[in-house]
Amino acid sequence: MRNMLKKFSSSAENKTFSFLGLEYLIKIVLGTIVGVWVARYLGPARYGNLAYILSFVLIFTPFFTMTNEELLIKELVENKDSHSEVMGAGFITRLLGSFFAILIVNISAFYIAPKIEFIRYGILVFSIMMSLKAFQVIDNYYLSISKVKVISFSRNLVMVILSILKIYLIVQKREWIDFVYVSCLELVFNCIFYSIVYFRSGYSIFKWKINSSYIKRALQASTPLVLISFCTVGVGKLDQIMIMNFSGNEELGKYAVSVKLIELWQFVPLAFISSLYPKIVENHSTSQDKYQESLNKLYGLITIFAFSLAIGTSIFSNIVVDLLYGDLYEGAGPILALYSWTILLSYLTLARNKVFIIEKLLKIELGIVTTTLVLNALINYYLIPKYGAKGAAFASIVSYLIANIIWAILNKKVARSIWEIFRSVKYIKVFFKSILGKSE
Repeated sequence: MRNMLKKFSSSAENKTFSFLGLEYLIKIVLGTIVGVWVARYLGPARYGNLAYILSFVLIFTPFFTMTNEELLIKELVENKDSHSEVMGAGFITRLLGSFFAILIVNISAFYIAPKIEFIRYGILVFSIMMSLKAFQVIDNYYLSISKVKVISFSRNLVMVILSILKIYLIVQKREWIDFVYVSCLELVFNCIFYSIVYFRSGYSIFKWKINSSYIKRALQASTPLVLISFCTVGVGKLDQIMIMNFSGNEELGKYAVSVKLIELWQFVPLAFISSLYPKIVENHSTSQDKYQESLNKLYGLITIFAFSLAIGTSIFSNIVVDLLYGDLYEGAGPILALYSWTILLSYLTLARNKVFIIEKLLKIELGIVTTTLVLNALINYYLIPKYGAKGAAFASIVSYLIANIIWAILNKKVARSIWEIFRSVKYIKVFFKSILGKSE
């Protein structure tokens, strides 16, 4: 056992996954306990209001981050001597994107958001605080060098602080809008802790350089990624906005608790992607065989995990909802069962997006996710008025499947990527044997 653990922890990507895995395990435990408590305290209607504000702003996350995480990691891996210029460019592009996003979010809210007390105000406050996402470039730096221990510890500390604050709000019987403020504080605390960790590593944000050529290149490279990510996030968040507008906040509350339970587990695929991506980038430029092997590993691990989670959730969804949320959220079980299958499709799509960045196939990926978003909106428009939240969950699954089938027929490279995903499952046995120190 000791040799197995030693072998597993010997590579940088496995160390990264170990730290991220521990962080996400804490998120799952704390997130479930505190999240359930918050949902039971607020009830479906008020919880629906909270979910609506967060979803309305988070759908524009790609503009706040300029979706340059992968590009920034790639630049930092390939241009270690230009650290200050790369970090400065990443930070400035995110600030520019945030300014644009704040305008778009609040203009859209003025016309779309329901006139419920605090809804539009909450959207305004949360959208402004989202500009602090610019400091996440520090997190990206530590991912690029596969050293996430201190960053992971900081995020865990923030998570514990926020959990205590949420419990305090419940005990004090505070209003639902106060939970929006807690989400704002998460952004503030992460900004502070990221800066402290970066400073203690011998760096300073004040030494970042504003290099116009780097910024221009970052903006040009980020534009297609912003559009791709906006469509991808849109598929996951648009349904909540449409449920609120068509079926009301109570129905949204039942849908939101299902989404929250699944999102807690989605941190695991994110850990796979974050820990393996720097190595995939490196292998792409050095060895085609190693590159293919790392792709198989990424696709395979995500497929096995997501498929197992979807099956387990489908079987026990009613029991889980009854046990955690009680009679207030009656009817959320079937929604949870349906929605659990979206994790398989959405995170394989996200993983393929990272691969297409490396292979410079972003136009194809943009076509796929745009088709998915359009189909999702159309199917939601038809199903939500008739079937409520269950219609929205079904719409997400169908839109992913149809869009990928259409593009696989139209483009051989998409068909190849889908085949790689299917083929990757058989490599799981090889991965486990390598961890155990056995030969194939």
